[in-house]
Amino acid sequence: MKTKQKSKYQRISEILTQEIQEGNFKKGERITTIPQICERFGVSNIVARRVLQELSKQGLVVNKPGYGAVIARSSNVNKLMMFAPPTFNSALEASPSTVFKLVSSIDGMCKQLGIEMIIVNSTEILMEEGQVVLFLYDFINDVSWMIDKSRCKLIFVHSPKKIKNFNTVRHGLFEGAYLITSHLISRGYKKIGYIGGLSFDWYIARFQGYLEALKQHGLGVNLEFVKETSGYEKEENHNAFKELFKMKDRPEAIFCSNDRRAIDILEYCEKEGIKVPGDIAIAGFDNIFESECTNPQLTTVDTKLDEVGKQSVHLAIKIMEGEVETPADVLVSPELVIREST
Repeated sequence: MKTKQKSKYQRISEILTQEIQEGNFKKGERITTIPQICERFGVSNIVARRVLQELSKQGLVVNKPGYGAVIARSSNVNKLMMFAPPTFNSALEASPSTVFKLVSSIDGMCKQLGIEMIIVNSTEILMEEGQVVLFLYDFINDVSWMIDKSRCKLIFVHSPKKIKNFNTVRHGLFEGAYLITSHLISRGYKKIGYIGGLSFDWYIARFQGYLEALKQHGLGVNLEFVKETSGYEKEENHNAFKELFKMKDRPEAIFCSNDRRAIDILEYCEKEGIKVPGDIAIAGFDNIFESECTNPQLTTVDTKLDEVGKQSVHLAIKIMEGEVETPADVLVSPELVIREST
């Protein structure tokens, strides 16, 4: 089987990437222009533009119209620490789609930028003065007792909320819930139920987004349409749905605070012969892999886990280069994924 040859722009991009990573340029220095690439490599303007686009995509340069490409970061940023407590492996088994996707995204971005990602298990890293450390919020309970005592520059990745005095890179949970509830309203549904969490940080913002969408569209809130479940047991989600579906004046659609709950309910509907969305519409949140495999396919919200990982790396670089003096809060916007269930 023949190996697919790389295109001209890919080969040129690799050459310039190596030169940048070898430290031949300083941050902010102009590396090249389109005419210079054309002359040096004997290519067209179109190929040269593609080269600069590729370098920009990798976060290596910033393209300034009329000036050329300038180096986006200094070459002395060559490693990035990520703290993973002893419970990391068990968490990976319990929530593989989330943790694995985040870590893979961070590692992929680091490799793209020529940075070594180092996973550290010891809490000693948290006490290193000025050290920039990525910390998956999923593990905060494991070391909550020493967070306020930490001396490093922590970046909480995958955080459900802004955390005072710390850097955060998080999803737009409120925005996502607002988007999907508004979508249901745009489909003509006026009576919209909610099944999900109400007391944890991960779900408070989602519930608030649901309420705000109803309010902004002039719809009242019927608290009888709100059912809280832990999300751990299928039977609990089934029972919550049955209570809503058996109501005399029942909801026309239900927003579930995550895909797991929604998938449980879709399975129940299929078993009981309840048509979705014919009898009732169902929407989820998170866009996990299984949401594409349900019958019908689940309408949901993509929280952009990949982008959260990438943005955490970019923020870490800015902090290491002294561009961020006060705690930053990076909010990654979600995307509505419309499928068959609504």
